[in-house]
Amino acid sequence: MKILLLAYYDRNFGDDCMVRLFLRSFPEHEVYLCCRDETLLLPYADLPNLRVFRGGLKAASKDKRFDGVVYIGGSIFIIHSFRHAFIRMLTQDIPLWRFRRRDGLLVYLGCNMGPFRWKHGKRFVRLELKRASLTTVRDRFSLAVAEGRRCRYHADLLFSLNLNRVERLGTALGITCYNSIQYTAVCEKNAAFLARMADRYIETTGNEVILFAFDTGKENDLFAAHLVLSLMKKPEKARIAAHLDNGETILSAMGQCRALVCVRLHAAVAALQMGLPLLPVAYSDKLINLLEDLSFPGKRYDWGTLYEQSAPALLEEVLAAPRPQIDTQALAQDACGHLSDVKALFSQWEAKHKR
Repeated sequence: MKILLLAYYDRNFGDDCMVRLFLRSFPEHEVYLCCRDETLLLPYADLPNLRVFRGGLKAASKDKRFDGVVYIGGSIFIIHSFRHAFIRMLTQDIPLWRFRRRDGLLVYLGCNMGPFRWKHGKRFVRLELKRASLTTVRDRFSLAVAEGRRCRYHADLLFSLNLNRVERLGTALGITCYNSIQYTAVCEKNAAFLARMADRYIETTGNEVILFAFDTGKENDLFAAHLVLSLMKKPEKARIAAHLDNGETILSAMGQCRALVCVRLHAAVAALQMGLPLLPVAYSDKLINLLEDLSFPGKRYDWGTLYEQSAPALLEEVLAAPRPQIDTQALAQDACGHLSDVKALFSQWEAKHKR
């Protein structure tokens, strides 16, 4: 089969890992990535079934070579207003629905629903899902929003990485930095707060701090990490671990940590698998929904008001956090369900079309 793969191409650790998992799971198929900037495809360049479609989605939807389209990603159903929904329908939904009209496949893979600022956002998403061949979601809230519509729930796709548990914790304090163009004032205040926390850790332990940038594209967590570094009194005892490869740099640095302040969702997913004590800080409901589905017992904080907390108190809390005890094998098996569902769908389609 020839599959068009849509994704969030922004040098984002979580999304890049999801794309790699998909490519590795379907070596027998030709997978075309719809992306004009090929530098963003470097994390997958070593995978032999990778192809590149250099046009846009509208052109791809008219290309009869493709047997279907898979849209893989996390927050791909964010509806903020009627205007947003109208533009989305014209530029995204109508081209995607063309695949269905010619008996092709349309799959939404590994996603979550929301947030919704528009009161009719959920209703609009259900209209989109009605045309899909299959949708898999990563939290139960999203499953409830979908109300059936060929939708299935599994644990976050990155749990299928089944990362090894760290036997002996490292000595560094890990902090995942987060940048938001919409809320620059909050980002600046939180950068100052995280700098104080990092300095406090260095002063009390003498150990280093690792600042993580999980997105080095347009979202630019790397800027946030450098901002924290510039505000620290002891920047020489800190270093930045940025996602610029296939994910190995981030995971290697996480293995050197004794605890992690997790702002990014996939920082929490990786930390839970590796058995790292963590302090979740949520900038979106998707992290809260993940923790609730896992019955995570620890506290969680809101990104929007993080700077109002006491840095020394929060540092004590993260250092006193216990190692998470979750059934990683069961989660890994469940997370594999995303790709297993797609494999079953592909097999049915090939049998119907005698491929």
